[in-house]
Amino acid sequence: MHDLIVPTATEIVTAHVQPGGEKLWARVVRAVDKLGATNLAHPESLIVADDDVRRAWIDLSGLAGTYTELRNAYTVVVTRPGKSGDGLRAPS
Repeated sequence: MHDLIVPTATEIVTAHVQPGGEKLWARVVRAVDKLGATNLAHPESLIVADDDVRRAWIDLSGLAGTYTELRNAYTVVVTRPGKSGDGLRAPS
């Protein structure tokens, strides 16, 4: 399957992975902005925080998984089978 991806790797990255990364980053920035001055070193501050702040914290947790999936997609596209890309393990 990798042989089918390689010829269009640049198009896949620029048309899909890169825009996905930009959208993801925008969502991360919005969530962090909503967290504002919340002291995350003290989790109890989230308990008494507004709903928007608590949702932002939950969103960040989910966005971490989205980032992992995006990096995995990138690695599949730019890595030769059996080799690792930029420090990531190549998917089997």
